[in-house]
Amino acid sequence: MTNLLNKFQLLLSDANQREVFIKSYQNLFLRVSGLLLSYLLVFVIIKLYGGESFGKWAMVTSLFLLSQMILNLGIKSSIVSYYSSFKENKYNLWNLYKKSLIFLFTSSILGVGVINLFITKIAEAYNKVYIDDFLSIILIAVLPLNIIELHAGIFKGLRQVIKFSLLESVSTPLFSLLFVLIFYSYNQDFDLVFIAYVISIVIVSIISVIMLRQSFR
Repeated sequence: MTNLLNKFQLLLSDANQREVFIKSYQNLFLRVSGLLLSYLLVFVIIKLYGGESFGKWAMVTSLFLLSQMILNLGIKSSIVSYYSSFKENKYNLWNLYKKSLIFLFTSSILGVGVINLFITKIAEAYNKVYIDDFLSIILIAVLPLNIIELHAGIFKGLRQVIKFSLLESVSTPLFSLLFVLIFYSYNQDFDLVFIAYVISIVIVSIISVIMLRQSFR
């Protein structure tokens, strides 16, 4: 036990090692917090709307996240690699960011338009009529979510752990939970769960833009 404490003190005595240690645990704390918020959101949806409604939520959000992942086209991974290697050259990083943003805007808008053309077919294929109603609502959030992931990738590349973890894990389930509870207190329509999710993603995307502007000042 004494040897373990000595090693721990030695670890904290080095400034670089201490920084890595602190950032690692900050990241862990925020990720665990994000998971807990996600589980709490699931619990609230089941409690307020029932298990059948949650099944609809899970089905539609799965299709949404699959669509978003395809339309993102791996930009986040590339951004992380590039920003971690060239974080000192702000001019090149800014140019890459603008090109990535234009690319995501184009792929998201065109992709969502194509998916909307086939929503009825998708609903028929799964034999789930509600997909036609709810997926068209939630697809609005594809572009904002891609923007969030772009900015999260930039913060990860720049090793700004707290900002990355807040965008990646905490913000969306937190805002979704708050808006679901607020909307339910006024109106119990299940559609509002999806609208709350979309609004949450839009708000987080705006926050991510503000965070990025502050980082590049």
